[in-house]
Amino acid sequence: MLRPFKNSVTRRDKALKCHLTAYRLSLPQRKTLKQQTTAYCLTMTDSNDQKPDFYQRRRKAAVFFLPIILIIWICAYLYYRNQPPAYDPPQSDSTAPSIDNVKKVVALTPSLTETFWALNPEPSDYKLVATSPFTQDPRAQNLLRLDSAGSLEQIVALRPALVLLHPVDSRLREQLESMHIPTLSYAMDTLEDIDRAITDIAEHINQKDRAEILLDIMHRDLKRNAEQFAANKTPRDILIIVDRLDARLLQFYTAQAPAYLADLVEGCGYKAIQVSSDAWARISAEQLIELNPERILFIAHDIDDAEFIHSEMRKLYPTLQAVTQNRLFVYDDPKLTVPSPNIVHSQYRLCSWLKMITP
Repeated sequence: MLRPFKNSVTRRDKALKCHLTAYRLSLPQRKTLKQQTTAYCLTMTDSNDQKPDFYQRRRKAAVFFLPIILIIWICAYLYYRNQPPAYDPPQSDSTAPSIDNVKKVVALTPSLTETFWALNPEPSDYKLVATSPFTQDPRAQNLLRLDSAGSLEQIVALRPALVLLHPVDSRLREQLESMHIPTLSYAMDTLEDIDRAITDIAEHINQKDRAEILLDIMHRDLKRNAEQFAANKTPRDILIIVDRLDARLLQFYTAQAPAYLADLVEGCGYKAIQVSSDAWARISAEQLIELNPERILFIAHDIDDAEFIHSEMRKLYPTLQAVTQNRLFVYDDPKLTVPSPNIVHSQYRLCSWLKMITP
């Protein structure tokens, strides 16, 4: 049977193509099928006036999918409309130094670390990148911890512009200076040492004005504390024990004039017992019993350490006057042993505590 082209559109096109299909046959076939072909083409053109199924399916698909697409578009619009605006990073401060221009500083003692922070507000040209393992300040949480012993390679790798250390690390200082790394060394034993450290470090990091203000405030507050807690009082003798040198409490480390701790205690209305002419001294259990002080100020590391010291001292030295008269004062604030511009706050807390527990 003859088949028309499937993609015919109009009646005229359908009939024409149907006859062309019949014409392609051989002559005998055309004569034989002439009548049949003509009748078939006329029937085909009459029965296929409608559009092909292809167009009907496309129209049905459009009717079905257009609402779905519209719904998806509306949902996407509502979602993105309720989203917060994109984060716009703050513009960098033109006055802040760039990362490449910041000069690194290493401080190998807690006291020098706090002194540097007091002198160096941020942003600044200098930044502390490493400190001592014994620094307990929360600001040092993310800093590199370096021990003065065996830390030469680590310090050199940091390429610091300044290293602050204790005079006891003289060998390390010589090695650093031989590599042309600037160093400053301070013992921080007395109030004069603290003043000198503040002045010299400030000069090195270009903070002279801030150092003058800091020193004025520190000495003004020390004087104010003395007027509040020690005015019109006769100084009472007290033995200052900074730490124990063994776990059995048989060796002790004491502080006396000219140590800064002696000055702080004097501002509270007490006078440090002079065990030695040096600012710091070691005494044995026999020397402690021989001194037999009426009052002892024992500085502990924390609360648990304070309870241990108070209990063991009563067991080991029951005949001491300080023990029998309940004048063994165990103070659990280790910040008192960190000399820096913050000592005025440590002194105030100490004086307030001593005033509260003593008549």
